[in-house]
Amino acid sequence: MKYYGLLQVEGRTVLDVGAYIGDTPLYFLARGAARVIAYEPVFHEIARRNIEANKAGDKITLISKGVTCRGEPLLVEERYGGTGWGTGEVKINTDALEEILESLPEGSAVKMDCEGCEHALQCLPCEVLARHSQYLVETHGPDSNIISHARNCGFKAKRVKKSRFAPAAIWLFTLAP
Repeated sequence: MKYYGLLQVEGRTVLDVGAYIGDTPLYFLARGAARVIAYEPVFHEIARRNIEANKAGDKITLISKGVTCRGEPLLVEERYGGTGWGTGEVKINTDALEEILESLPEGSAVKMDCEGCEHALQCLPCEVLARHSQYLVETHGPDSNIISHARNCGFKAKRVKKSRFAPAAIWLFTLAP
């Protein structure tokens, strides 16, 4: 969670893609986020219970879907108690990342730790990506296209953590002034 603290969330809406058991949207609220839109297709029920137990349902909208470029359903594999990038038999309904980002207030903070869905960032037109000035993204697999696209759209890209589970890393994208 310490890397999630790099996002400037106070008074802002936060898009939390990969909300896991509800701990990250609660963390963002505790740090002063005005509202959290949380996507979690696998651990949705546990996340819902944790959000309810913390009486945070009025500030957290929990959506039981994943995120992709076009909003097409995914078939992913189940492993390690979650899902991973790779074709499998677990069906996940998704929303299109572009539509999600366009629906948020401009200047929202975005966190993506979603086991592969971060590759949807490559599909975004720069004007959509630039509506929000800060993204914290955990990448899985080849991330060079994500990084170069963010840079081409005017973002500074800084790797803040290289995972011991290569080839994963955490990147902070900040819109250059």
